[in-house]
Amino acid sequence: LIDQLLPVKNQVLKISDNKDVEIVRISIFWIMPSSNEVLIFDSEVLRKLAELAIETIFDIYAPEMIDK
Repeated sequence: LIDQLLPVKNQVLKISDNKDVEIVRISIFWIMPSSNEVLIFDSEVLRKLAELAIETIFDIYAPEMIDK
């Protein structure tokens, strides 16, 4: 997704600057396979998101929360 947005970076930034647009964001929903997982955020991916001024939201759930 990020690699598709980078070629149109100026248009994405223009949308972000538009006062009629609340926010540009990516929302990630993840259910962990176990209750103890490690998340690694690649610095290059984080740099690209920052370059595009895209807010990123992570909703992370433990498996025991889903089973209820």
